[in-house]
Amino acid sequence: MDPDAPIGGVRSRRGLPPRQQQDVIDAEMRASRRGVLAEFHRRLRADPETLVAPEFLALADRHIVRTAIVVAAGRLADACTLHVFDPKTTALRTVRHSGVPLRLRDRLTAFLTAAGVGPDMTDPVVLERVAPATDLGFAAVHAYLLRDERGDPLGVLSLQYRTPGPHPGQDRLAGFAAEAMAGVPAAPTLPRRARTADPTPPGVSVTRTTDGMAVLLGGALDAVTAPGCRQLLRRTVAALAPRQSLVIDLRELDFLAAAGARVLIDAVRRCEDGAVDCYLLAGPGHIARTVLDRLDPRPPLSFVEDEARLPTAARLPTAARR
Repeated sequence: MDPDAPIGGVRSRRGLPPRQQQDVIDAEMRASRRGVLAEFHRRLRADPETLVAPEFLALADRHIVRTAIVVAAGRLADACTLHVFDPKTTALRTVRHSGVPLRLRDRLTAFLTAAGVGPDMTDPVVLERVAPATDLGFAAVHAYLLRDERGDPLGVLSLQYRTPGPHPGQDRLAGFAAEAMAGVPAAPTLPRRARTADPTPPGVSVTRTTDGMAVLLGGALDAVTAPGCRQLLRRTVAALAPRQSLVIDLRELDFLAAAGARVLIDAVRRCEDGAVDCYLLAGPGHIARTVLDRLDPRPPLSFVEDEARLPTAARLPTAARR
């Protein structure tokens, strides 16, 4: 690999209109999520406790967790819908469903609302042989309010059955679903005036090089640390001029989740768009390579294996070297 070349392959997106560039990024995100779900699909169907397995949550984001809940529910119920609450009206909004024809989904949501399913419910709502559920082909509908550890409502899991009566395993599934939803970051809801500037995340440092900047990452880059790292990397890239360089030193990173991998992909893409030369510094067999290969980004990312292969002007100052 030419040590003076930017990260391999990413130049192919240059020249695309912004909308098409975003479409490419969105496609990569969807492919990443499909890969994670495919890896855990069998386990989710066999045991809903997979929803809270550390190795699953380390790779999952909010979208993956929602789909995984429906996958796990498929072992127990004939159909399933997962709802969240509209932040302004608290109305139910369907975010995932399985086994419910699209044309009937709105009718089912209206039926649940009329039956008292909402953020103030205290116990599961069990409805058997009640119209219009029977008109929709279901003899029983069981709805669970999902709450976080503080008791705040996260959403509703509705399980539909073609036969009435008890259905073992529902409470367990609902508990794991709530824990999984609470265990991944939600979309930011704080008003702007309440936000403060993101501090430099733990295990991260930024230093100047002769020709640009170097960001040194250590510890874990996961769902907890990814938001802060994303903001830091975006600010760093924005401060660089075309043909300057950014080195992202991953050598002391000992854990990389899917959320963290997307941060790295985002940084490389932004460097490409700003004509900034970007170098990922990590040796053979590094955890970053393993995770990124699993997520299979397109185009694939390349790494600089050691600092000696960086251009002289991009090398880290002596004081910053590992």
